[in-house]
Amino acid sequence: MCFLLWACCLFWACENPPILSPQASPPQADAGQDLRSQVREVVILDGMDSQAADNSPLGFSWAQVEGPPISIQHAGTGRAQVIPTAEGVYVFRLTVTDGMGLSQADEMVLQVTDPTGGKPSESPGLNTAPTARAGRDVQTEALAAVLLDGSASSDDQDSELVFTWVQLDGTPLLIQHAATAQAMVVPEEVGEYTFRLTVTDGRGLSASDEVVMVVTLSHTDGVLQISAAPLGPEVAKVEYTIAAADIDTLAGELLITADQTAQKTLLAVPPGRDRLIELFAHNDANEVVAFGSALVQIQENETVVVAIEMLELRSLRGSIEIEAVFEGVSQEGG
Repeated sequence: MCFLLWACCLFWACENPPILSPQASPPQADAGQDLRSQVREVVILDGMDSQAADNSPLGFSWAQVEGPPISIQHAGTGRAQVIPTAEGVYVFRLTVTDGMGLSQADEMVLQVTDPTGGKPSESPGLNTAPTARAGRDVQTEALAAVLLDGSASSDDQDSELVFTWVQLDGTPLLIQHAATAQAMVVPEEVGEYTFRLTVTDGRGLSASDEVVMVVTLSHTDGVLQISAAPLGPEVAKVEYTIAAADIDTLAGELLITADQTAQKTLLAVPPGRDRLIELFAHNDANEVVAFGSALVQIQENETVVVAIEMLELRSLRGSIEIEAVFEGVSQEGG
């Protein structure tokens, strides 16, 4: 009887094997190899060899565990940066988190020595990293020119600095004079933008700083939505100009959609007099192949939608010049 009961249990176990619930594996954190450096040298904390079990994107977080207090630049990225100013042993911990919320940590040791013994060096060969200052955060209105001012950056050795401005967040903008201390941008859309200034001295040492620009709408500006059709298959870009007697001419490009329609939304157009909108369609050779225009008026806090018919130009030779005269134009028209 016992034998039969044991046989039945064995048969049931074979037919119905236990179901094991799979467990997700945590990511693998790699804070990089231990390093040695001297004071005032730029040290890169490299955790880019970390990886998730399913190769999904990781979140990074660097923190200091031991050593003289130090600022960690770009602590939320795979490659952070520190510039130790005191001799000692520093320990940094990297924590990586995958898309499922699983995390793992790893640590690396940085041993810093001071060849001067803590005394000011009289050797002209010792170089320190420059100081980057991207200026104060900015709040502005759409279509207002904004100066990105990094002229307060400095270098202890009075080395000539190389400036580089890049955009990190926000709708992509054209950074004018991006290789100078004072750059300029003109945001067209509401939102938050982040820019990073990197300064590099004559010996290759660099430092970075960031500035945030918050763009809002004016309390009185209007919104202008432009669309243009039809566009031929040869059209590569559509440029616009918006002119009036009381404002500077606005210029830029429309976005060409998949159905060969050009569109653009300007979120801040000063209200008041009539605006002459002119559209120029170009082919790949930058020749004007179509033209369209419209006269509109925008009131305070008003959204104006204008559809412009593009007229094909038969001849591509020569150039097209159109002069707008605003004298005598009614301010009541739209």
